[in-house]
Amino acid sequence: MHSRLSGPRERIRAWAILLAAEGLTNIEIERRSGLGREHVARWRKRFVEHGLRGLDELPRSGRPRTFGTEVRQTLSWLAASVPPMGKRWTLRSLADAVVGQLGVSISRSQIRRILIEMGMHPIRE
Repeated sequence: MHSRLSGPRERIRAWAILLAAEGLTNIEIERRSGLGREHVARWRKRFVEHGLRGLDELPRSGRPRTFGTEVRQTLSWLAASVPPMGKRWTLRSLADAVVGQLGVSISRSQIRRILIEMGMHPIRE
């Protein structure tokens, strides 16, 4: 998952690499890009070692996802489908539907977070 800032961050990194290709020093790149000296050195090194892939975000430590692809795909499919009996989907009804289809218990707050991650608008309770 990318954060909403990953695009701008990657552009700044790429710009720093382009400035380096023009022959600017780390100090000059730091002044122009707003990156710290350590960051400029890190991105230059990663670019030399890995090319464009070196400018990507690396996985960070943290708690692994509780719900995998199957739950996320099912939730996405359900949220985009027409709910039963012409009603509107709520977080509670989506949670009940996931339990019914997959037998996985999931909270309304977790459903809200997953929908936001997928770019879908959360539904009110």
